[in-house]
Amino acid sequence: MDINDNRARILFVCSTKLLLFNALHVRMHMFPNAKADIIFDFSRPETVACAERISQTKLFDNVAFRSPPYVDFKEYFSLVRNNQPAPSLFTAIKNTVNKYGKTGHRNADSREQYLEQQIHGYEKLDISRYTHIFGYGNTDTIRNIVSLAKEKNKTCKMCVLEEGIGSYFREYICNDIKPDSIFLYSPNMVLYEYDERITKIPPIDKNDKEFIDCVNLVFNHRDKEKVENKIIFFDDHASDMPGYLKISKLLSKTLLRNSYKKHVREMRFLQLQREAFELLCKYRNNREVIVKLHPTTKRNTIEEEYLNRPGVSVLEAAFAPWEVVCLNNDVHNNIIVTMMSAAVKGNSIFTGYTDNNVYIVLVDLVSDIYDNEKGSALLKKWSEQENIHVIFPQDIGEYEEYLKSNNSKMTDNWR
Repeated sequence: MDINDNRARILFVCSTKLLLFNALHVRMHMFPNAKADIIFDFSRPETVACAERISQTKLFDNVAFRSPPYVDFKEYFSLVRNNQPAPSLFTAIKNTVNKYGKTGHRNADSREQYLEQQIHGYEKLDISRYTHIFGYGNTDTIRNIVSLAKEKNKTCKMCVLEEGIGSYFREYICNDIKPDSIFLYSPNMVLYEYDERITKIPPIDKNDKEFIDCVNLVFNHRDKEKVENKIIFFDDHASDMPGYLKISKLLSKTLLRNSYKKHVREMRFLQLQREAFELLCKYRNNREVIVKLHPTTKRNTIEEEYLNRPGVSVLEAAFAPWEVVCLNNDVHNNIIVTMMSAAVKGNSIFTGYTDNNVYIVLVDLVSDIYDNEKGSALLKKWSEQENIHVIFPQDIGEYEEYLKSNNSKMTDNWR
């Protein structure tokens, strides 16, 4: 069924804030007349409040969200690490066994049961009624919804909705399931074979007051100002080694071995990120440094890392993706530094993209920590577009030399 058919019904599944932002845009500007529902499954304390704000937009018939009825092993240690109330360790282990027992089942009934336990906002969740499902990622929610939809409704179309760099080099909606359609802002940048499944998402008009008001309502965003002649540092999502992994060598080598390895990589990444930030502060030459936190950052060392030092502030819009900040503000003539975040291309989804920013991307510095060859290739492909100036230092020394040799110049002279 064609998506513009009056019998069509769309389901947007959003596991990140960027997917939610893009769902609002696609819903409002591409398919405003279709029947549509939305499920978002990022686990944050403000989930219920966010659902209420989405409902106020009147863009979706049903607004649902994931709220697990239990705390599993991973969530237990996250709560303990952040000094938040948690059930007993035994309860968390039991919940983990139950969780993977349910998500691992192959029959449709168990998937349906799992979703009914996890998703709140529906009287009765009926996946079979959807003709098109938009999403991207590999969470339990999207995997179960896509698998169930393919079993219940053979004609349901699976549609990738842009979510960062991954949707440009992995042509799957989740797992190994290829989509029927792919919606991207910059189709010419894909690293897989370009074909008729790809549809260009129209650029966003920064003068579209109705859309801006809608986005600001959903993300509870208020600030509007010029962001110019500053240094903007993107804090990438990573966390310190949890105390329980430091203390228990047995856990780190057995039950939590994969978690331990992950945190070892993240510790190396954090160390490099902190070094890059220190050098930025050293050579800032009285320019203000603004830190943009990743929406999922949970480190309890943020104040120690970024605040209590002259000329540095943290952007208040922690819940919102960078694209929301760009939509509301004139972000131009800045130096923007990131380890490997694709959010740096946030301004490029808007009309009249001439921001005159200089971007310093340190992705080559972390190549021995993360296998990010495709992500690196995509960022470099993005840098080849007109009106963009991007620098890729090969090591920390080259990065420092660049900062040192240019620390007395204004941004528009950094060439």
